[in-house]
Amino acid sequence: MIAIWLVSIVITLTCLTAIGIVLHARSSPVEVLTSYRGELKEVEVRRRESSTTAIIDDVTLRDDRGTYVNFLLHQPVDSTQRYPAVVILGGVEVGKETLSYIDEGGVIIAALAYPYDIGKVSGWWSAMKEIGAMREAAFRTVSGASLVADFLHQKNIDTTSVILVGYSFGAPFVPVVMRMDERYKVAAILYGGGRLGELIGNNLDTGFKPLDRALGAIAGSLLAPLEPLRHVKAIAPRQLIMIQGKHDELMPPHLAQELFDLADEPKEIIWLETEHMMPWKKEIINQVIITLRKWLEQAGYLSPKSID
Repeated sequence: MIAIWLVSIVITLTCLTAIGIVLHARSSPVEVLTSYRGELKEVEVRRRESSTTAIIDDVTLRDDRGTYVNFLLHQPVDSTQRYPAVVILGGVEVGKETLSYIDEGGVIIAALAYPYDIGKVSGWWSAMKEIGAMREAAFRTVSGASLVADFLHQKNIDTTSVILVGYSFGAPFVPVVMRMDERYKVAAILYGGGRLGELIGNNLDTGFKPLDRALGAIAGSLLAPLEPLRHVKAIAPRQLIMIQGKHDELMPPHLAQELFDLADEPKEIIWLETEHMMPWKKEIINQVIITLRKWLEQAGYLSPKSID
């Protein structure tokens, strides 16, 4: 039985690898991802919170090619200034945690929700069955980030200070979004890295490490157009800032260093004495966000400008 089970896995993985190679051999990453990019067609806004200084809305955008993106939007009430805009790829919950730390002096923040419910995946077999949907959602994350840029450019934003922030598994999307959309002016990669196949395999836990690595390699092949190492050079001449944990068990430091080394100037990396920034590790999240805010302030990216 074990032999049959292993043979079945090998056959399935081989087939998926072949599919991945065929899918990506014919088109460049930019061609693949551009095919998902549509025109903004629908905007749905629901008020969540409001005060005398700021409002928070739940926003959903849809385009004419089937892409939709949901995010929390924080914006100052005062409309007499142009504000820096921070777009966060890392989930709404982490995004909400960010608001109280970055919002001093006025800033517009869009905290994007993940486009795929990972809770539907309960094991390696369900992951295999869902791999097509996960791949589609990953590709649409890139076009979704551009939809958010479309939306924000209709607001009072400082177009020279549009900052893209990626946390954890939102971080690998930052280089490709920066390449696909020049309206983003600063790239912030937090606790991320390159080599998607290795990253994914490192985060799987089937109980059989060779299977984890094999599944990661397959995922990396299917997600090849998103591979950060293929896009990180395109960030320059815009600014790249990376903040990483020296003891990160999920995003190995050597993969972060490799990504940083491949990027062109201007760039900077800050290493913190922490493990991975999981959503329940509030003290790590707070430390990372405060570090990022301090860096952005010192670089002059969080200062509103008067409207002439």
